[in-house]
Amino acid sequence: MSREVFLSLETEQTLLLCERILFVFSSFLNAAALFCLIRETPPHQAQIRTYLLFIQATVIATDVYFCVLFEPFPVLQVFAGYCVGLLCRFAQPTIVVMVGAMGASILLCSIHRHQSIVTRGRWSLSQ
Repeated sequence: MSREVFLSLETEQTLLLCERILFVFSSFLNAAALFCLIRETPPHQAQIRTYLLFIQATVIATDVYFCVLFEPFPVLQVFAGYCVGLLCRFAQPTIVVMVGAMGASILLCSIHRHQSIVTRGRWSLSQ
């Protein structure tokens, strides 16, 4: 049984085109989300706004990283993959940094929001 997998150039170009179309759609949605965060944030969410802006910035950076700089191609038959993006041509990519930054910002936002709810609730330590 052979473990060789061939991905034709036409298939690779089709996958790249689909990924770029998704990147254009997500760019428009990211721009709309940034507009809403900057211009339309209600006053009662001013404390959490900076965390949400940081999360949105890391989402945009991750989107650019994966769709423009990295451009991964998973080869699921052999649990492997390769990349053809700009970053793959010139340097070794570090995916963990971007995903870790996004996870850390989401965790910080959740902790901040949880602490602001708890301190106003019945479990307040100032009683």
